[in-house]
Amino acid sequence: MKTKKRILISVIFSLIVFCFSNLHAQSTGLEFLNIAPGARSAGMGEAFTPLADDLNAVYYNPAGLGFITRSEFQATYSYWLGDTYIGSGGFLYPSHTGTVALNGTYLGGTPITRFEEGSLKDTFNASDMSAGISYGIKASKTFSLGLTGKSVTETLDTNYSANILCGDAGFILRTENGAFSFGYAARNLGVNEFSFSNSLIKEKMPLTQSVGIALKLDMPEQSSLINFVLQGDQPASGQTSYSAGIEHWGANVLALRLGYKYFVDEKNTKALDSMSGLRAGLGIHINGIGFDYAYQPFAAVGDTHRVSFVIKFAPLSVTPKTFDMLLKIDPAIFSPNNDGIKDSTFFLPQTPPPDKNKIVEYQHL
Repeated sequence: MKTKKRILISVIFSLIVFCFSNLHAQSTGLEFLNIAPGARSAGMGEAFTPLADDLNAVYYNPAGLGFITRSEFQATYSYWLGDTYIGSGGFLYPSHTGTVALNGTYLGGTPITRFEEGSLKDTFNASDMSAGISYGIKASKTFSLGLTGKSVTETLDTNYSANILCGDAGFILRTENGAFSFGYAARNLGVNEFSFSNSLIKEKMPLTQSVGIALKLDMPEQSSLINFVLQGDQPASGQTSYSAGIEHWGANVLALRLGYKYFVDEKNTKALDSMSGLRAGLGIHINGIGFDYAYQPFAAVGDTHRVSFVIKFAPLSVTPKTFDMLLKIDPAIFSPNNDGIKDSTFFLPQTPPPDKNKIVEYQHL
């Protein structure tokens, strides 16, 4: 296990160095990879990298998978811009050696009209698709790492298509009780550029770095849980953005979410009004089954809507190990009569149990 953690740390560190060395403002392709599919995270202003506590971690930060203890299935449908739609789904499975997740995303829409020399010629279809596998591991009580490998396909008519292999990497550092967390992720790592079939034009990958902090306020007496997240994103296109999101859970059943995403780039701020940065959403979860919804306005372009269906299964069980151990009783004779003399006795382990460094607590049977 220690060897696996060292290898994972080395790989993620190398990818981060690669990310910093290649990140500068440039036009990019495959922009659909920058569209967050999940409704829950979208309702929080797409600020989720340091939190990443459900299947949405496969998009924002695969390191979050390392802290998840419940298997989960999620399917999302997004009504997007220009009569396009996005469908996504995935499943995660935690184990004592880490969490594995599978996910896929498809973007499609109505046929596109093609004109040549001002006259209608025909129509064609365009689509984007990605499929990936993620792995997250809890390296310690407060630190997790994660990697994602994915295959991406973009199709423009039948004569132009591109197939790319890329990946994501990240880490999360948090307090033992999870009240504060810091997260970093680099997305769409791998090849620096790609091209479509039957084309010599090179496109840049939409490499993106995200960093953020999250605060979790648990108030069991009020049956409330509040998540507050701040995040900054730096894509290769140079369109830096800052996001803030808040989520309130009431009785672990009803969730209300609000967020805002601010773009620093003047092109975005001029093209969209101030309301275009707003995100809002809600969720209802009962006995592991839930629905999440998110709303996002896009000025005159239109509004977008996301709906997610979620199933969470029983938590990961821990089977206790039993072993024989020699105990020393001190004092061997005691008299519990509250006179201050030999009122207590202690059971002291004399034989080191197996895997003693991994034992948190034990009890006598």
